[in-house]
Amino acid sequence: MLDPDIRDKHDEWGNCEELLSVDDKKILDNGTWYRSSGDCVCKDCNKKYYDHPLVLGALWLNKLCNGNLVKL
Repeated sequence: MLDPDIRDKHDEWGNCEELLSVDDKKILDNGTWYRSSGDCVCKDCNKKYYDHPLVLGALWLNKLCNGNLVKL
Protein backbone atom coordinates (compact mmCIF):
# COMPACT_ATOMS: atom_id res chain seq x y z
CA MET A 1 0.00 0.00 0.00
CA LEU A 2 1.30 3.40 -0.97
CA ASP A 3 1.55 6.07 1.73
CA PRO A 4 -1.29 8.59 1.12
CA ASP A 5 1.12 11.54 1.42
CA ILE A 6 3.22 10.13 -1.41
CA ARG A 7 0.16 9.21 -3.50
CA ASP A 8 -1.18 12.75 -3.15
CA LYS A 9 1.96 14.16 -4.80
CA HIS A 10 1.08 12.36 -8.05
CA ASP A 11 -1.23 13.80 -10.67
CA GLU A 12 -4.38 12.06 -11.87
CA TRP A 13 -2.31 9.85 -14.21
CA GLY A 14 0.10 8.73 -11.49
CA ASN A 15 2.98 11.01 -12.45
CA CYS A 16 5.25 13.02 -10.17
CA GLU A 17 8.57 13.79 -11.85
CA GLU A 18 10.24 14.90 -8.62
CA LEU A 19 9.84 11.39 -7.17
CA LEU A 20 11.42 9.59 -10.13
CA SER A 21 14.87 8.13 -9.65
CA VAL A 22 17.54 9.18 -12.15
CA ASP A 23 17.49 5.71 -13.76
CA ASP A 24 13.69 5.57 -14.00
CA LYS A 25 13.56 9.08 -15.49
CA LYS A 26 16.11 8.04 -18.11
CA ILE A 27 13.97 5.03 -19.06
CA LEU A 28 10.86 7.21 -19.36
CA ASP A 29 12.69 9.90 -21.36
CA ASN A 30 14.07 7.26 -23.75
CA GLY A 31 10.75 5.43 -24.01
CA THR A 32 12.42 2.11 -23.23
CA TRP A 33 9.68 0.81 -20.90
CA TYR A 34 7.40 -1.80 -22.35
CA ARG A 35 3.93 -3.33 -22.06
CA SER A 36 3.39 -6.77 -20.65
CA SER A 37 0.84 -8.98 -19.01
CA GLY A 38 0.93 -8.89 -15.23
CA ASP A 39 0.71 -12.68 -15.32
CA CYS A 40 4.21 -12.97 -16.81
CA VAL A 41 6.74 -14.46 -14.42
CA CYS A 42 9.95 -12.65 -13.52
CA LYS A 43 13.06 -14.65 -14.47
CA ASP A 44 14.91 -13.33 -11.41
CA CYS A 45 12.44 -14.00 -8.58
CA ASN A 46 9.77 -16.26 -10.15
CA LYS A 47 6.98 -13.92 -9.04
CA LYS A 48 4.33 -12.49 -11.34
CA TYR A 49 4.89 -8.99 -12.66
CA TYR A 50 1.81 -7.95 -10.64
CA ASP A 51 3.83 -8.63 -7.49
CA HIS A 52 6.56 -6.12 -8.34
CA PRO A 53 6.56 -2.60 -6.89
CA LEU A 54 5.10 0.45 -8.52
CA VAL A 55 7.50 3.10 -9.76
CA LEU A 56 7.41 6.17 -7.53
CA GLY A 57 6.86 9.07 -9.86
CA ALA A 58 5.12 6.91 -12.49
CA LEU A 59 2.52 4.79 -10.71
CA TRP A 60 1.32 3.37 -14.03
CA LEU A 61 4.54 1.32 -14.25
CA ASN A 62 5.94 -1.60 -12.27
CA LYS A 63 9.65 -2.14 -11.69
CA LEU A 64 11.02 -5.63 -12.28
CA CYS A 65 13.98 -7.14 -10.43
CA ASN A 66 16.30 -6.46 -13.39
CA GLY A 67 15.36 -2.75 -13.41
CA ASN A 68 13.05 -2.91 -16.44
CA LEU A 69 9.85 -0.88 -16.23
CA VAL A 70 6.62 -2.41 -17.48
CA LYS A 71 3.09 -1.15 -18.03
CA LEU A 72 0.77 -3.99 -17.10
